[in-house]
Amino acid sequence: MPKTPDGKLRSSQNSTEHGLRSDHFRLLPGESREEFETLRKSWLDRYQNHEYADSAIVLMVEKLAENDWLVRRGMQAVCNAQQRFAEAELANEPEETLEKLERRLLLMLRYKISLENSFSRVLREIETMLARAKQEGLQERLVYMRENALVLSIQKVQATLGIPLSVPWSPAPNQRRAFEQQQRERAKSTQPAHDLDREPGSVSDPS
Repeated sequence: MPKTPDGKLRSSQNSTEHGLRSDHFRLLPGESREEFETLRKSWLDRYQNHEYADSAIVLMVEKLAENDWLVRRGMQAVCNAQQRFAEAELANEPEETLEKLERRLLLMLRYKISLENSFSRVLREIETMLARAKQEGLQERLVYMRENALVLSIQKVQATLGIPLSVPWSPAPNQRRAFEQQQRERAKSTQPAHDLDREPGSVSDPS
């Protein structure tokens, strides 16, 4: 790491030159803002309108678009370094120059691989967040459907038994037992009188 002012200045210029180690994303001179916005919009269109996308996921998509741009920048840097090295070999330039160009090519390759890994990591994180949000959404929807079905079932029973629908009914254990007891008592009240008088286990006289 450079420690002198001159060394720090050269290091910052090198970072700006290839733009692969910048702490904050920015377009380099010669790069098209329009092309970047098109790329950014394509990623946002893919995820922003997703049913389970939230603000956190949208921010991750913004980061994904920047990483995608950096990957493309890294690929271009590798191509430029390869071309420069090949031209130097054909021109029989000094060994010292070839070694310097080879080191730069290897450096660009390392940057490119690191950027690709970063891009893949952000993409996986977005997909994981969406899958988790979808699972939570489905569980909430299932609970709602079950509760709604229970309410409809209760209302149907209340209407059948003539219980006012305005009376709230909760499926608490004590209330459920009271409701079941009410059903049994109502069933007994509608049973024929001769069945009520019959002893349990007795056989009716066929004559």
